[in-house]
Amino acid sequence: MPAYYPLHLSIAGKKCLVVGGGKTAARKVSTLLHCGGRVVVVSPEAVPAIRALARREKIHWRERRFRASDCAGAFLMFAATDSAEINRKAARLAKEKSIPVNVADSPPDCDFIVPALVERGPLTISIATEGLAPALSRKIRMDLELSFGPEYIRYTRLIGEA
Repeated sequence: MPAYYPLHLSIAGKKCLVVGGGKTAARKVSTLLHCGGRVVVVSPEAVPAIRALARREKIHWRERRFRASDCAGAFLMFAATDSAEINRKAARLAKEKSIPVNVADSPPDCDFIVPALVERGPLTISIATEGLAPALSRKIRMDLELSFGPEYIRYTRLIGEA
């Protein structure tokens, strides 16, 4: 039996909290923005991509350490620091406040995992290994990208119109 319930979730306009400012956090931020999330990043430091988004007011960056009060109003949380201790603290607080949390590189601490995706317009194919084999998910994603090219954007829309 799977450990996770597969789900595509609408986050448009909802507060998505990202604890951490590194490359992993930047990937999460990018995907959250792509899906319309209202992104708040909490980290004393941030990679250039996060800094640029904050300057352009695409995200709100709290340039400091994570606090329990950062959880207020969060719909989702991602703990993506390079400190297992901070990630565990963030996950514990999220769970206490009933905020679903994803902890980078620690499936046992996650309420949800983020699948590898193949996106062709309205067609989205999700690949997940319950966090056990991300490299396998990546390989399958790459294989599917070859099988489902850009023509599927038009094809999916035509079927939808019919």
